[in-house]
Amino acid sequence: MTEGTKPGADTEAVAKAEAYAKTAADGKAALDAERDAKIAKVRGLAEEISSFRPHQTGDLIKRLKKDEGLKITKKPKKGGVTVSMLGLKAKASTTEGQALVNWAKKARRALLQAA
Repeated sequence: MTEGTKPGADTEAVAKAEAYAKTAADGKAALDAERDAKIAKVRGLAEEISSFRPHQTGDLIKRLKKDEGLKITKKPKKGGVTVSMLGLKAKASTTEGQALVNWAKKARRALLQAA
């Protein structure tokens, strides 16, 4: 032990390092769990959207706006619709329903790239 060093200083440093490592590991695990939950949510929404038929999209759109934060932007001058949900945007030149189908396709591509 060097002069001016408290007894047990090395054990305190080791304990602090171990606590930091555990906190970092817990943080990584939490981030991984959050990422997995978001992936599952995107996958589930893509499947749900794909299962709807064109005459059912009104109910689906209402639910997605209410529960999932779906945003729809219509561009009257240019024509077309943009939908945005969970950080993904998709466009269609026709209807909101088609924009949702395009969103589902884009979500699947993003999931494949993330894997």
